Amino acid sequence: MHIRRGRLTRQDGLEAVKRLDGAFPWEYLGKSLEDILRPLDMAVDEFIRLCDKFTNKKIFRRDASGALIKDRTGSLTKINYDNA
Repeated sequence: MHIRRGRLTRQDGLEAVKRLDGAFPWEYLGKSLEDILRPLDMAVDEFIRLCDKFTNKKIFRRDASGALIKDRTGSLTKINYDNA
């Protein structure tokens, strides 16, 4: 939307997507994931399973069995960052 309205160039938008899409949220606004999940009485592994359940598996890399491929930080890699 920001690109369409001229607030962000397409190149800047693509760079943001490459940097942020699929990145695992170990921290958010200066809080650790454990701090964020504590009021929900949810463990990190439970949160990860829930995220994986609702992740669009058509846009992220998967292994031969269809499981999402994650790097050492738990982040995903998109198949295609540029839909052009």
